[in-house]
Amino acid sequence: RLLVRADYQEAEFRALAAIAGVSALLECFRAGRDVHRHTAGLLFRKPPDAVTDEERGLGKVVNFALSFGQGAEGLRLRAQLAGLDLSLRDAHRHRERFLRAYPEIRRWQDRARRSPNETRTLRGRVRKYAARSFTAALASPVQGSAADGMKKAIVLLHEALRDLDADLVHVIHDEVLVE
Repeated sequence: RLLVRADYQEAEFRALAAIAGVSALLECFRAGRDVHRHTAGLLFRKPPDAVTDEERGLGKVVNFALSFGQGAEGLRLRAQLAGLDLSLRDAHRHRERFLRAYPEIRRWQDRARRSPNETRTLRGRVRKYAARSFTAALASPVQGSAADGMKKAIVLLHEALRDLDADLVHVIHDEVLVE
C-alpha cells in the first residue's frame, strides 16, 4: 500500500484573487509562478528571481495579512510571529506598495466595508451575520469559496478512484490523502 498526499496550493489565495479580480495574481497562478515571490519583488522593487527566501517569506506574510484587512501594525506583528523583523515604518511602506500593486484588493476591501450583513461564495452560498464584521466580510467568501472548490475536487477524486484499488482516507483544509 502507498499513501499519496496532494495539496491544493494557495487555495484560499487563489479564491481571493478570483473574488477580487486581481489580474496580476491571476496571471501568476495561470503561469505557475510563485505569487509570494512576485509580491516580494514588488515590495522590494526587484525581479522575482532576485528575491531572497527571507524576502519571499515577508511577501507571503504581506499577501495574507494585507489581503484580509490588517493595517501596518497588524502586518508588523504578523511578520514578528513569522520570525521576521519588520519596523512599523517598513510595514507602512509595504502596505502602500501592496495596495498600489493590487488596486483590486483595495476596491474589494472597500466594498466589503459597505456590504450588508451577509457574504457569498463564488458558487453563491450565503452566510448571514447578526452584526457587520469587516474581517468576516473578507474572510468568509474567500474561505467558503476555497471550501466549495475542495468539495468539488473531493467528488471528482472519489469518481476517479472508483476503478482503482485506492481510497480517499483523509481531507483537511486544502490537502487530501489517498491510500
